[in-house]
Amino acid sequence: LRSGRVSAERINDAAKRVLQKQLEFAAVGEPERYLPEVVAGSEHRELARHAAVQSMVLLRNEPTQAPWQARPSSSGQEIARESAPEPLLPLNPGRLNSLAVIGWLASEQNIGDLGSSQVHPPSVVTLLQGLTSAGSEHGLDVRYHDGVDQSGAVALARDCDAVVLVAGSSYRDEGEWIIRAGGDRSTLRLIQHDEQLIEAVASANRATAVVLMGGSAFVTDTWHDHVPALLMAWYPGMEGGHAVADLLFGVSSPTGRLPCTWPASKNTLPPFRRFARSIEYGPLHGYRFMEASNQVPAFPFGYGLGFHPLSWSDPVLESVTEQTAGGFTVQLAVTVTNNATRPGGEVVQAYLAQSLGSCEDPLLTLVGFTKALVEAESSTKVSVSVQVDELPEIIYLGENSDPGSHLAVKIRSD
Repeated sequence: LRSGRVSAERINDAAKRVLQKQLEFAAVGEPERYLPEVVAGSEHRELARHAAVQSMVLLRNEPTQAPWQARPSSSGQEIARESAPEPLLPLNPGRLNSLAVIGWLASEQNIGDLGSSQVHPPSVVTLLQGLTSAGSEHGLDVRYHDGVDQSGAVALARDCDAVVLVAGSSYRDEGEWIIRAGGDRSTLRLIQHDEQLIEAVASANRATAVVLMGGSAFVTDTWHDHVPALLMAWYPGMEGGHAVADLLFGVSSPTGRLPCTWPASKNTLPPFRRFARSIEYGPLHGYRFMEASNQVPAFPFGYGLGFHPLSWSDPVLESVTEQTAGGFTVQLAVTVTNNATRPGGEVVQAYLAQSLGSCEDPLLTLVGFTKALVEAESSTKVSVSVQVDELPEIIYLGENSDPGSHLAVKIRSD
């Protein structure tokens, strides 16, 4: 203002517009609020539980070969000790007497950041509460240890038939940096204590399922091969404890897929300056960076397991429609088959090969997906609608892609 670069009239005009908008908001008054009996009612809670189940991603589910403890059957006869050749999940209450829940995050109301995204539910079901409730319904003795004392946690793991170990991040580790906590994570690894705890507990009890909480990817290379089951729960919301229990005990089937790439190790990541004043993002990051640099991630973008694999066949191009506003709508379809005796879900994903940045070979970019639930011992046709500006030279339906512009349908959990 003093230098004359900005006039007083310009300043007054800007201030006038700000004050005018404030007066408009003041005239409107308080926004309409939901009635207390409606907020977090049964329908809302059921929706929160369903959303949490749908978002969680099963990353690993291997056989344990664990010697399950003998347990009386309904007839009073003891079930003989046996090995379990099937994957650890879903947990089979008929083979368990006790379940250990380990990790301080299991008892925390861990629903995310305390910044602008913070929400205030009237109550939160922790993972410990959800697992305790589900365990009691099955007659299990559910025991808890916060994991701070590793020796105590290991002793509990040895004494129980199976273990659910909860680790990951909270608002103290990531999020808006407004309370001298959170901010950008300095590493994608778990804290050293948690990594050591996982290895020690998994050595003590081979039937250990790890549940991770957090808002982004983790590097798990030092320990994920030591545990048979790994579930990413994210920040699961007010019904998160029930949702995790639903998945671990098989009430619901896991159908979530990763929205980000999990690198195999920190050495595969580009340099990152946590406190840089400026940073440049090119087109090659995330799963496209991994593909362009020939890196094999631990868990790729779009990855996720179910309790049993689903097969797919008969890919077809259903239609190509030119839009009046420009571009084309391409309709693709595949048949997804579930040969198991329980329902299962799959996400059919369509990728468009594009040339990006300095990469000479086209890189796949997600352009469409459809999630489908397939009933037991049945098949269903799943369609994916894709919007493209120009028709690709080749519409390719399969797993292996050739160089050139093409549209590919993939199921990344294969």
